[in-house]
Amino acid sequence: MYQRSHNSNQHACNCGCLVHAGKPRLFFTDPGCDCIISCASQPLTVHAPQTGGALFLDRKRRLWHIPGLGSGRWDGNSAIHSDADNGYQLIDAEPELADLLLAADDALAALLCGH
Repeated sequence: MYQRSHNSNQHACNCGCLVHAGKPRLFFTDPGCDCIISCASQPLTVHAPQTGGALFLDRKRRLWHIPGLGSGRWDGNSAIHSDADNGYQLIDAEPELADLLLAADDALAALLCGH
């Protein structure tokens, strides 16, 4: 059976990003980060074309919106999270979206890891 660590922050970057190659990615806004959506260090991510990017939860369970650049690449310099005082447009939907992402991640982990 396929097994993986439930925590993507424990996975080393495997997408060739020059900043994170072979290391865990703890911050999603590191200057020069070029990680792609399929990088092992990327947490469960929902592509949200309605927002022009994607949504994911970080290790503190904050909901992030990260604009897309095309070809699976992110604009990390423009990423914003729900705790930031920056006019975050998804703040009203954040609790429900965060709960859905957590539930999906837990369900997938249970299915793939057998617990």
